[in-house]
Amino acid sequence: MTRKKFSVSLIALFIALLTAGVAFAQGQNQQGTAQNPENSLFYNIGNDHRDVAILFNRLETMVAEQDQMGGGQQATDTQALFDELTTALLAHGVAAEQTLYQALADNQTEQTTQTTGSLSDLGVQLAVDLHVANLQLWELRNTTMDSGIWLSKFRVLEDNVTSHFKREVLYGYSEGMAALDDQQATQLGQQYQTIKQQTITEIESQDLNTYLEQALCEPILGEDQGFCITTDSGMNGDDGQTGTDDQTGDDEQTTS
Repeated sequence: MTRKKFSVSLIALFIALLTAGVAFAQGQNQQGTAQNPENSLFYNIGNDHRDVAILFNRLETMVAEQDQMGGGQQATDTQALFDELTTALLAHGVAAEQTLYQALADNQTEQTTQTTGSLSDLGVQLAVDLHVANLQLWELRNTTMDSGIWLSKFRVLEDNVTSHFKREVLYGYSEGMAALDDQQATQLGQQYQTIKQQTITEIESQDLNTYLEQALCEPILGEDQGFCITTDSGMNGDDGQTGTDDQTGDDEQTTS
């Protein structure tokens, strides 16, 4: 399967997942409650999955075309699209962590422990997925797009985000559906949209790279410390050690 065909099939997958989310919301309303399925948390997250998949596909196509055509306006448009993707992933992460992931951490059941482990662990895992994606975004934003390694690293990011979305749907959706009734899902869906829009506004009010670095310092679902990055000293982990100035080496691999 070629890379282009894979990206197209990825979009089709997330459209199908979005449809499943709508079906869930509509199924919940069969009990007679007059809730709009578009307000459901699962609908909103599924909608973002689709939008991000489309952005990945568009950006990969533009980067490939840029390699053939050179810089100029094409390079400017490509950077603007990458900024849009970065913003979308950051906003999704903040909103999902404060709604779905927190709800998973707060709703532990005996059945869940027997099948998927701790719901708290599941919420943290989903949050860590996006933290890793943010690290990859930071690395890509500090690597020139015309370097040979950029597109390869971008595809690793795409694969990691795809794996995260699959986990979010297969485990996060199923456990969230079991833990939340229709009214709770609707309330969290509205909160998700509010938090996402507030995050986008905050991102747009400052330098995108600065916001990304600050986001990496934020604790993950109550953990003690994030993984901070400073422009002049590299990455700072919990032990206070700094990384090297070059964060784009081939030996820095991340797992999904």
